[in-house]
Amino acid sequence: MPKKLYRFPDILGPIMIIAFLSFLPGCGPQNSDIAGSTGTGTGTGTGTGTGTGSTTGSIALSLTKVSDNSPTTSISFDSPGRLTATVTNANGSAIAGKVVAFSTTSDVVFNPTSGTALTGANGTASITVSAGNTTGAVTVQAV
Repeated sequence: MPKKLYRFPDILGPIMIIAFLSFLPGCGPQNSDIAGSTGTGTGTGTGTGTGTGSTTGSIALSLTKVSDNSPTTSISFDSPGRLTATVTNANGSAIAGKVVAFSTTSDVVFNPTSGTALTGANGTASITVSAGNTTGAVTVQAV
């Protein structure tokens, strides 16, 4: 006689994800158009110089249902969510080609399991999240 398997999250019910906004220092343009850049040079044909510059950006997180892409605040084992980070520079422009690392102190399951994604041309990076064995609210962070 086959054994009946029970999934732990079915017993506990849905899990709620609380997302935080994070700031990314240095995630703006990485070339000479960085605001605040300065430099000096001396020499003939060669030069030495120093430059400083800094930019700040931000990451906005949103959670949608995988099944229909509608906004949600909770997920379960049978109803995973898509966590999307939108990365922008200080001017509000999308930043492409940046690695976003999602993390949590709970047992939320990320796909990919590394919890990382690369931003596309529109500045967004997404991963899928499913409930683990914990019921209740959890915090997810992106940097």
